[in-house]
Amino acid sequence: MAPRVPLKPISPNKTVDPVTEAMISAKRAVQSTNPPPAPASIPPAHTEPGFDSVRIDKTCDQVRKRLQNLLDNNEYKTKKALLEDMDVSGPSFNRFMGQHGRDKGSESDAFLGGLKLLQRRAEQGLKDPRAKPASGGKKRTSDASDRESGSAKKTQTAGAKQEGAPDVSGIHLDGAREDGEGVPVFDTCDELRRKINAHLKLASVTQASFLRALSAQTPQKVSAQTLNTFRHKHGSDAGKGSTVFYPAYVYFEKLRVTEGKRKGKLREEMEGIWGAKGWAQDRHSLHDDR
Repeated sequence: MAPRVPLKPISPNKTVDPVTEAMISAKRAVQSTNPPPAPASIPPAHTEPGFDSVRIDKTCDQVRKRLQNLLDNNEYKTKKALLEDMDVSGPSFNRFMGQHGRDKGSESDAFLGGLKLLQRRAEQGLKDPRAKPASGGKKRTSDASDRESGSAKKTQTAGAKQEGAPDVSGIHLDGAREDGEGVPVFDTCDELRRKINAHLKLASVTQASFLRALSAQTPQKVSAQTLNTFRHKHGSDAGKGSTVFYPAYVYFEKLRVTEGKRKGKLREEMEGIWGAKGWAQDRHSLHDDR
């Protein structure tokens, strides 16, 4: 076997082809002036400072609407239970729910708590209950045509199912005067809101027919906007000066008499506390139906 011939070491003084050296120098110059772009990164989800990575995927009005829908459909037995699930205080929740506008309340703790709650429900596969149409699913008409068609509905035969709010025009309450005042009130604002919400869920009652029934109890017409404002308030005396408060009480009291129902526990307690004059004698000093 022939002996191995050792490889020649590369001389450090070996020269490079001038053309190759020029190409290498030009490439290095380009790399120094135009560095390669940084690798693209995936943008983070839209968050706000202090929001603990909660996705801001809804407007304030959308959050308010869905929270009110949960309450209206008894997804929570009490408002307190909802507040505990949202981890917010009552005053913060009330202020937020009383505002209007896509960005009104965006800095509120209730907005953050509402987003967290809704996203948590979505992750758990819980669907929101279907919202009840404001007019009971029927096409809205003008107030004038509603009043005209309302008179025709009263001619239905006895025993037939009546569309709209029950007729209580034949009931007279003690203390009632011709000016539409005088009946002592024994319900709080929250209790009236509970009755209104339950009444509007009846298949035979539309918001338009209910507004006509309320307007029939007082010389002052009750509008849909005023009714909605009253329904979104919270507190035993929040809304006592509203044009909805007194006629709503009179209507439900007449309805109780018509149906032959006994007085409720709250009614008896209020009578014991306030006596025959009721608790809302000073309601005209308040103007909170704006």
